[in-house]
Amino acid sequence: MQQLHAGRPVRAVVMQSLRERSLYRGSVPAAVSAVTENGVVFAANAVLKRAHNPRGETLSLTETACLGGAAGVFSATAIAPSEVIKVRMQANPAAWAGPVDCVVRTVRGEGAASLFRGLPAQLARDVPFNFAFFGAYETVSRGVAALRGVGKAELRVADQVAAGGLAGAAAWFVTLPADVVKTRVSMIREHDPRLGNLTLRVVRDTYNEGGVRAFFRGLAAVSVRAFPVNGALFASYEACSRWL
Repeated sequence: MQQLHAGRPVRAVVMQSLRERSLYRGSVPAAVSAVTENGVVFAANAVLKRAHNPRGETLSLTETACLGGAAGVFSATAIAPSEVIKVRMQANPAAWAGPVDCVVRTVRGEGAASLFRGLPAQLARDVPFNFAFFGAYETVSRGVAALRGVGKAELRVADQVAAGGLAGAAAWFVTLPADVVKTRVSMIREHDPRLGNLTLRVVRDTYNEGGVRAFFRGLAAVSVRAFPVNGALFASYEACSRWL
């Protein structure tokens, strides 16, 4: 939402959404996208780690970040369709009866390939995002463990939440420009002979609208959201890993 209403105060956007009963439009595909993304990226990261390091030795920070970025390829591909549907429902909520209607009409009108229209921009966001995400989490976790004089596995839940929150905020700062582009590409509803250059065209148009600052609209809002969400995500992942 913060990208779609760029330039307007957050309070004004929220109040308008409440009046229009559209604050939760797109919540179903958003939930599907979030569950799928986190499940796929953590699973892919674990598989890649085992394949790269079958002996279970401690990975370097560079290796950890690179394997995280590689896992982003799988998650980006998995969530591309739900991201397209989510963005379209949030951008024009009155146009769709619901998620299923949006999927059916999009496929009928533009073909199944249209569900992957934002994939190049999605990859441009998710690969560096997960590179920074896993790399920053490991960096902060090891740093806190060293300060406390304990092993990483002995960190408290509060430490894991802080490390995950900082990792999420850092990753969004790095990749918000790609997310802005991905969102705008996903909103396009047309048969365009220049679709092969669509992402580059959106980058150019966004820059022409507001320069570099246009790619960072909504940074404060997304950072505030990212800290608790990703802090809880990593703390839950660590707890489940230990329990299993």
